[in-house]
Amino acid sequence: MSAGIRYPSLAALIERLALCQALIVADDIGRIEQVLKSALDTYTELAFRSDGRRIDLITVSNDPAVGQSYFNLLEQRGASEKAIAGCQRFLQLGRGKTIIFKLPVAGPLEGGEVYIRGALPLAELFSTLEQDSVYSPALSLIQEIGQLTKKDHSRMLGRDVAERPFYTTFFTTYLAEEQEELDSQLLQKYLIKIGVNDIGQELLMAAHALFSLNRPQTLFISLQTAAGQPAVRAKLDYEGVRLRWIDEVMRWAGLNEAAEILTEWSQVLGLKKASYVGLPICEKGIDGFRVYFRLSGL
Repeated sequence: MSAGIRYPSLAALIERLALCQALIVADDIGRIEQVLKSALDTYTELAFRSDGRRIDLITVSNDPAVGQSYFNLLEQRGASEKAIAGCQRFLQLGRGKTIIFKLPVAGPLEGGEVYIRGALPLAELFSTLEQDSVYSPALSLIQEIGQLTKKDHSRMLGRDVAERPFYTTFFTTYLAEEQEELDSQLLQKYLIKIGVNDIGQELLMAAHALFSLNRPQTLFISLQTAAGQPAVRAKLDYEGVRLRWIDEVMRWAGLNEAAEILTEWSQVLGLKKASYVGLPICEKGIDGFRVYFRLSGL
């Protein structure tokens, strides 16, 4: 998906979007655009957060040099040697696979996230998490969601660049045409397993009905956990969702101000559809929105 409005640089576009949320742009934005250019030329994505806390830049590469440039940027920002080394060890699990890099570019600039894209057997994944003291019941819940989606592997595995990181395990299910009842049943079981109350389930099922209209597509179901924490954070991600549908669900969730800012983003970008929309989940239902815009030609 291409941005409908051209800006002289990625930095200029981010500065314009940051104005919508009164955020300060990273002072190293020019360097980021320069050193990650080879990856950004191929894949550039910006992430909107309904809490207005920050803007994230996302790119994708299987080039080890891009990963080194990414970690150099984090080191210059003050990331600890331990956090970076731990993250680099983690990426060895995905040797030969494509890596997704996320970097804050406006608002608080601490940390970053990396994701290994591609199938990872759950046994191998659990071994990695256990080495970082992620134990049951978190691993048990991840296993249960894998069984629910009929997967013995993850679709992606993410990690924070931090000394005590969060890990995010992604499963997928295919939203086929004329299969609405089947995936609604699966989602209902998922929401029950992660402890969403009845009112929250009702809101999320209504959002699912709207966001899954664009069929066929892949629904991403993820669970995030950290060392020593039995609880998990859950999230749903939908592909190719119209912004007017996102606006509607935001208002259902009482996030009217965030909906107005997202409208500003769409006007700045000249887009009417998001590449993805993410729904973090809590006991009461929707716990915010993440809206991702893939850009090109910057």
